Amino acid sequence: MDFFTATVYGLVQGLCEFLPVSSSGHLALLPAFIDVQDPGVFFDLLMHVGTALAVCLYYHRSIKQILQSFFRFIKTLISGKSWQAAQHADFLMINMLTATISSVLVIVVLKDQAEMVNRNYILIGFNLIIFGFILWIMDVLVKRKVDDHFETKIDLQSSVMIGIAQALAIFPGVSRAGITLTMSRGLGLSKTAAANFTFLLSLPIIFAGAAVKILEIAKEGAVIPPLMVTMYAVLLSGVVGIVTGK
Repeated sequence: MDFFTATVYGLVQGLCEFLPVSSSGHLALLPAFIDVQDPGVFFDLLMHVGTALAVCLYYHRSIKQILQSFFRFIKTLISGKSWQAAQHADFLMINMLTATISSVLVIVVLKDQAEMVNRNYILIGFNLIIFGFILWIMDVLVKRKVDDHFETKIDLQSSVMIGIAQALAIFPGVSRAGITLTMSRGLGLSKTAAANFTFLLSLPIIFAGAAVKILEIAKEGAVIPPLMVTMYAVLLSGVVGIVTGK
């Protein structure tokens, strides 16, 4: 891993993350088009951490609200109040929590199958085309107009379905943003509502995934990319993500 490769990966991640085109799929395909050694899934995941930090910066007010609501929610449950009382703490936080739990449960079930087809170029290309087409069709077909105040318009059932859709992004070439936007639009959410919920929903999965992978590498003693090069690539993906996200 050198700084040239890190630059290419950082730029591609930053440019693709906020588009429903599967940044993971594009990162996986890079070695097939340019003369670079594949840095592996762990490095790809760290690129997502960089753009996730950009999301944190852009949505810092919403994230602060979610965290405050989460702690109030836990405090309400610990105090012995009913689930119904705790549920009314904050719609956005409850929906985020519900969708994230749904994603995690499905990922646990599908993880082994996804690892079997990882880095399969044919499958990546197929998924990029098919799921991109499905998103376009869904966006064209959805005519229902809804309020952009997404935190009051997504119910628990919709959160579960969006969370399940997000989990499918563990398969190569399936855009996490694309599949969640597809499901959100299919449920009748506006473009703004769907986009806001999609990007916020990415944060728990990305940071948790990175933490789990780091623990696995530490346990197995696997070789990791040079620290300085990796930090540079993560920072670059975040900076490019901030610029393109605007």
